[in-house]
Amino acid sequence: MPRGSITFTINGTPVRGCTNVALGASREVSCALVTGYSQPGEFLIRLRYSGSAVLRAAQAARSERVIPRWHRLWLVSARGIVTSVGGASPAPAPRTSVRRPVALAHTPDDSGYWVLSADGTVTSAGDARVFGGGQGRPGPFVDLAPTPSGRGYYLLTARGVVVARGDARLRRAKGLPPRAGRAVAIAPTADGGGYWILWRNGALTAFGDATTIPGARTRGASFVAVAFAPNGRGALLLSASGRVVARGDARALGGAPQRAFGDAVALVPTGDWRGYWLLDRSGHVFSFGDARHAIAGLPRIVPAVPLVAAAGT
Repeated sequence: MPRGSITFTINGTPVRGCTNVALGASREVSCALVTGYSQPGEFLIRLRYSGSAVLRAAQAARSERVIPRWHRLWLVSARGIVTSVGGASPAPAPRTSVRRPVALAHTPDDSGYWVLSADGTVTSAGDARVFGGGQGRPGPFVDLAPTPSGRGYYLLTARGVVVARGDARLRRAKGLPPRAGRAVAIAPTADGGGYWILWRNGALTAFGDATTIPGARTRGASFVAVAFAPNGRGALLLSASGRVVARGDARALGGAPQRAFGDAVALVPTGDWRGYWLLDRSGHVFSFGDARHAIAGLPRIVPAVPLVAAAGT
C-alpha cells in the first residue's frame, strides 16, 4: 500500500503534519494534528487524496476540513455575567442584559453563545442569533439546547413542554413522561432528528430518532444535568449531590466528594468523551479523565459565582 505525508499550515505558517500515512483504495487519508498554535489546542484535519504521494499545504488548502477543538468552559452567574476559561479568545459580551439566567449554550464553532432566562427570554453574543424565545408560554423555563447546525434551538420548561425555534423541529415521544415529574435538561441527537429530556427523578424520555437508553433509576436522587455520548447510546447523569450515574454504554469516571461540593450545576464532557468537569453553585471545579489536562491553568474555583449554568467544548 502506498504511503505519503500531510503538511498543514495555519495563516501561512507551516506546522507539523502526518507522515507515513497509508493511502488506501478509497483514496482518502485522515490526519489528527495537535498543535501549539496560539495556545494548546487540537485541530482535526481531514484531507482527500489528490493522486500525489505527498500532499503539500497549497494543495491541501482546497480540500481540507478543519474543525477547531479549543477546550473552553463557558460560565454564567446568577447575575447574568458570562465568562469563559480556556478557548482561543475571550468570551464576547451579551448584546443585552441577562436577568434570572437558567441555561447557557455555545454555537458549534465556539464563537458565540445563548443564555436562557427563566421567563423564556433568549440573549445572544458573538455569532449566535436569536430565533425567538418562549415568552407567553407557561414556565418556568429550565434549559436551552441548540441544533447541530446552530441555526435553531430547543427551549424546555419545567413541565416538559418543548418550544422549537429556528430549524429545530418538534418530535414525537417514544414513551410516556413521568407523572408529576419536573424536567431539567434537553439535548438533541447528533443529526438533529430527535432529542432527549432528563427528568429530575432520573428518567430519560427519547423523541424522534433518539435512542432509548437503558438503565435503572436511582432511588432518592435528584438529578440536575445530563450529557449524552456522541453515538447516542449512553449518557452521564449528574445528581444534585455531585454523584455521576452512567446509563447505556457510557462510563462514569467518578463523582465529586460531598464534603467539598455544594449544589451541583453542570457536567461538561471533553470533546473526545474521555473525561469531564463537574461544577457546583459555589464555582468549585472537579476534573476527571483527560479533563485534568485539557485546560491549562484551570482554577479550582471559577470566578462566575453563584454559578447557575455551564457549557464546554
